[in-house]
Amino acid sequence: LAGIDDPNGYADQKSPETVAAEVYAQYGDPFWILLAHRNNLFPERYSLLGADLVVSGHVHGGIVRLPVLGGVLSPAMTLFPKYDGGVFTENNSTMILSRGLSSHTPPVRIFNPGELIVIDLLPGK
Repeated sequence: LAGIDDPNGYADQKSPETVAAEVYAQYGDPFWILLAHRNNLFPERYSLLGADLVVSGHVHGGIVRLPVLGGVLSPAMTLFPKYDGGVFTENNSTMILSRGLSSHTPPVRIFNPGELIVIDLLPGK
């Protein structure tokens, strides 16, 4: 289990690539879970680190959600964010994206109830 800082954090924080290299140096080729705040970096960055599972949040499911369409507006004010909640797979890595329990700026959740995700890890066959 490894976690990385938000990219907007302090200047001398470890990069995701450094954290991944430390995991492999310490444990070889383990099953590992990466905790990463920013879900939008999953396809082109986090999925390439080799983590089996990435657990993320940040977008809160979108400020506004519509049935069938999903998230309409993200906290960053982008329309129809691709990663708004659920399970996504890229580059042999899976991300579970929680819509979370709180809100963002603005503090509004329309058709978007909070959620607490429980992940059951089961041994492979």
